Amino acid sequence: VWTEIVREKINKQAEFLLERGKNTEATLLRDYVQQIQWNDATNREGHAAKVYFNLLMGTSFSRGNEDILLNSGLDYGYAVLRGYIARVCVGYGLNTQIGIHHKNEYNRFNLVDDLMEPLRPMIDIVAYESMKNEEYFTAEHRRQLVNILNMKILYRNKKMFVCNMIENYVEQFASLIMERCENIVFPDIDGFIGEELDGL
Repeated sequence: VWTEIVREKINKQAEFLLERGKNTEATLLRDYVQQIQWNDATNREGHAAKVYFNLLMGTSFSRGNEDILLNSGLDYGYAVLRGYIARVCVGYGLNTQIGIHHKNEYNRFNLVDDLMEPLRPMIDIVAYESMKNEEYFTAEHRRQLVNILNMKILYRNKKMFVCNMIENYVEQFASLIMERCENIVFPDIDGFIGEELDGL
């Protein structure tokens, strides 16, 4: 499952770059996908993240740098996503401390941190597009990031609200570990632009 999660996450990062005209870099990320070994033993996820964030935000970008405005948006958006996934996991009777890959004994949300990985690019899209020319992290930026849950996305050939997609996604994982299905379907973020998604 972790191998598939990493593959999906990097593919979605590549889609993000491709839509912004960074074709060469997107191809590099696709190459990383082809190199993924079982359980991502060679840490293609980490290599892809470095390329992805450096190209998107500049070579000085660091996810731990609080002086970079975009980090505020990413952290806020990821927290919103993490909180909602945690609530859904509990609703399906899943123990959020028992992760697939994350195994920090002090983290009560190891499973949540695993499941949210392929969904992070949704936050990246909204944070980047709303904050790329801004000087401050405003209440309006926070509103837009919270509202991601009310935006629409293509999932299992249906256009649905992100909050409903997350419930379907977590339900599939629960079914997988109970051996009621053989795989998880991940959402399609290709062309995802939130509330303005064509035809919605």
